[in-house]
Amino acid sequence: MWVSRMERDTKWTRYLLLVGNEGIKDALPHTVPYSTKAFRSFLEKYGEVIVKREVGCRGYGMMKVTKKGEEQYILHYNRKRRTFGDLRLLIRQMEKRMQGRKYLVQEYIDLASVDGRPFDLRVMVQRKAGEPWRVTGSYAKLAQKGWFNTNLATGGIVLPTRKALLLAGLKEKAPEVILDEIEGLAIKIAKQLDEKFKRQTIWGMDMGLDKTGKVYLIEMNRAPGIKGFRKLNNPRVYTRIQSIIRHNRRKRKSA
Repeated sequence: MWVSRMERDTKWTRYLLLVGNEGIKDALPHTVPYSTKAFRSFLEKYGEVIVKREVGCRGYGMMKVTKKGEEQYILHYNRKRRTFGDLRLLIRQMEKRMQGRKYLVQEYIDLASVDGRPFDLRVMVQRKAGEPWRVTGSYAKLAQKGWFNTNLATGGIVLPTRKALLLAGLKEKAPEVILDEIEGLAIKIAKQLDEKFKRQTIWGMDMGLDKTGKVYLIEMNRAPGIKGFRKLNNPRVYTRIQSIIRHNRRKRKSA
């Protein structure tokens, strides 16, 4: 699918840019712009869905809806749970929380977990101007107990990637295989995004794993924070990321 260069940059336009790539589309959770009809259809098809803002977020405003049986629905938001026996009432509550903003509805990926706490991975992809993309670091973001949102801004905690993969006990794939798949997918995504973001030199990609070890792209950030890397017991990773950021800043200033 083609996206106009003049089109606003949103999670939806990025999804459209990526989903046409045969080597990437299977790693994208099914996503569409929110409407009541689309939400009902996704909930019926998947049983669990994520509803999130089309622009920005940092985890704020995100909701998860779970269908339990024929007449029970659970709405998760802000570390709260509400149970509804009427889907229409749930939709009314959810749309009230949206406050007129544009949202997306997305297939929920049942993420791999550590001690029952789901996690995803922040993967940093960088390049120096004129050089190829490379993965320069990653860490796992572990959700708080009983919560689904792994974002650090909403209470997630940092673990080294390899440690999280080992603790998750993903028996179908060794950590080394998963790490290779993550790196390969991250580079493919960065190259595909070059169609629209030719001057971009950094992406912070949030990648999730299901319980079989299949890798998904959850989200990506054009201006990712790097403070999470300071929480790792490996200062070289933070220094490497920071040095490339500074190199590119100097290049831009001298251009």
